[in-house]
Amino acid sequence: MATGRKPGLMVPCWSRALTSCQMVTKFRRRQLLCLFCLLVIGAIFNVFSMRPHYMRVSHSMKGFLEKLLPVNAWYRRVPQCRFFDANSTALKGPIDADTDSIPSFAELEFSLAPTLQPGGIFVPHYCRPPHKVAIIVPFRERKVHLKMFLRHMHPFLQRQDLHYGIFVVEQADQGPFNRALLMNVGYVEALRLNPKFDCFVFHDVDLLPLDDRIYYSCKNQPVHLSANIDVHGNRLMYQNLFGGASMLTKEMMEKVNGFSNLYFGWGGEDDDMSFRVRSHDMKIARYTLDIARYTMIRHAKEDKNDSRRKLLKEGRTRIHQDGLNSLQYERVQLDLRPLFTLIQVKVNQSQILAKQELLQGDLKKLRKT
Repeated sequence: MATGRKPGLMVPCWSRALTSCQMVTKFRRRQLLCLFCLLVIGAIFNVFSMRPHYMRVSHSMKGFLEKLLPVNAWYRRVPQCRFFDANSTALKGPIDADTDSIPSFAELEFSLAPTLQPGGIFVPHYCRPPHKVAIIVPFRERKVHLKMFLRHMHPFLQRQDLHYGIFVVEQADQGPFNRALLMNVGYVEALRLNPKFDCFVFHDVDLLPLDDRIYYSCKNQPVHLSANIDVHGNRLMYQNLFGGASMLTKEMMEKVNGFSNLYFGWGGEDDDMSFRVRSHDMKIARYTLDIARYTMIRHAKEDKNDSRRKLLKEGRTRIHQDGLNSLQYERVQLDLRPLFTLIQVKVNQSQILAKQELLQGDLKKLRKT
């Protein structure tokens, strides 16, 4: 019997069924994929809100989440970091420091770099730290000390759940070493890289803390961290000491105009900074000596600054003309290395001292008038 259809337009029953089956299968696949994505996002949220201190979240996972949702959407769910958390097993209290073995940079990068962002930046993703901390390390020709410092400090700082970065400021010229000026450079360059840094630790590369209860996060007063150093007889050498390792907020640094730039050679710059903070109605805070313990890595002594006594005597007249607002340097290199940010600079001693003499001369003329 004729059906009225042309034979060429007829589609077999089995072909129509197969096409329908394929469409249903594709639809179900999409449904399952969407469901899987929702489950993954939910699991990640739980990880961020409940993850214990001894576990780590990879940066690739964080980046994946940031692409899916605005940062604030998940970051608000993360609890604030608590340094002395009763449930934390991360802090050890008294600790040892290995100053005998010397690791290679390759060994250090293999063991430490997986938890770090480029430039030696660490961000705990399981809690929100109260500060963003820049560790400023003045440096020249002490690679052995730097390796020991990095090996010791990264685990030390991570146990405290800090958002931190280590900035090594190297004086690349052959002139007298200017520790204070390099610390000013580290402060300025760290803020240039991340304006959100609000706490600054100025740290000698040859000092290692021996107790992880020394919290590297700023307080409402300047903090002298290294009050008890083994080579100094495990005692505070004098009451106004502010050297070795010290800590100030961004507001404090701006208030005192940073460190003096005039101390070429060893000694004097710490006492100058001590006077600056005390003359601005701030008190130097410290941990008790049983906690504030440090060991110093052995090294040859630097050449003393013969002008330090004169500079200290005149220090109070230079506070607002000598410091961050008169900082001069040439940046040679900025390198975001796996374990730290290297900032190499050159310093022109004669130019800096000549400029300061002109400023002092102008001040004397103003006083006479």
